[in-house]
Amino acid sequence: MRAWPPTISPANSPVYVRIEQAVHADPATVWAVLIRATDWPAWFGRSNSVRLDDGTYDLVPSARFRWSIGGLPVRSHVHTFEPPSALAWESRNALIHTFHVWQLVPTSNGCTVVDEECQRGLLPWAARATQRRALYRVHQEWLADLAVRAGPPIALN
Repeated sequence: MRAWPPTISPANSPVYVRIEQAVHADPATVWAVLIRATDWPAWFGRSNSVRLDDGTYDLVPSARFRWSIGGLPVRSHVHTFEPPSALAWESRNALIHTFHVWQLVPTSNGCTVVDEECQRGLLPWAARATQRRALYRVHQEWLADLAVRAGPPIALN
């Protein structure tokens, strides 16, 4: 999965991060944790008030959901849904437009989770020097919390 929308991609965004985390859990287990969006606040403290527009709990193809990340409310739409290997959503509010990609790559002892995000808009342009570092830290935390929730993390060599 590498289909970035033409309006937002690493090449045309002032803020982009990509990190990886090895996890001692198979992709299907990690996938189940990741798509249960309404549970994110229970294990990833920077997320709040996750509500899917259809009132369900899990992300599905084309799902629309509202939530808050680090206190910033956003509306999101699932763009890519390829169980159990690729998930992506686009998010927007007045200050920011983001595209967030998750890839789950099987390994001999679990999987590697690849996490990428591009940001455009007023906030990323105005604060790009600090926004990238802050986003990187948030994604490190999210991946570490996901790894703990799905299975113990392992070191990448």
